[in-house]
Amino acid sequence: IGGASGLDARSRLLLDGLPNRGINYCDSCKPIPGDEVVAISSFSGAKVHRVSCRHKAAGRASNDFFMPTWATRLAHALPVDVRIVSDDRKGLLSDCARAVANCNIDVIAVTTLSRQEASGSTATMEFTLLVMSLTKLTRCLGALASVAGVKSVVRIEAPGS
Repeated sequence: IGGASGLDARSRLLLDGLPNRGINYCDSCKPIPGDEVVAISSFSGAKVHRVSCRHKAAGRASNDFFMPTWATRLAHALPVDVRIVSDDRKGLLSDCARAVANCNIDVIAVTTLSRQEASGSTATMEFTLLVMSLTKLTRCLGALASVAGVKSVVRIEAPGS
């Protein structure tokens, strides 16, 4: 296998963000550059997981593990899921979307839920973001945490988890 998403001349698995040539990125843990990752042989090729992923043994064709390396520059941004819990208020979604946009990160999906509690109304939002690195994601999480009323911002393994 050659090219940026295959094995390089030194037989290392080089990851550039493109799911091709038998390399797939786990839909649950959604690895990005900066994450510690492992690639595991599966029936469809090699699947890349964060080391902490609880799904990394699923669909395994063998005990073959590869220690992949992230390319210096990704060819394609990868999705990451983020959960934001906040006091609900008018303009909250807009403020969060602006914080993400100011970090030059694209939002490809949003799920929102508002519920009334004894202490007031709480909003939970899950964003799927397209990011190029853990550094950019960390900056974005900080920007989201600084939005008025936000109580917590965390990266999640998959929406709803």
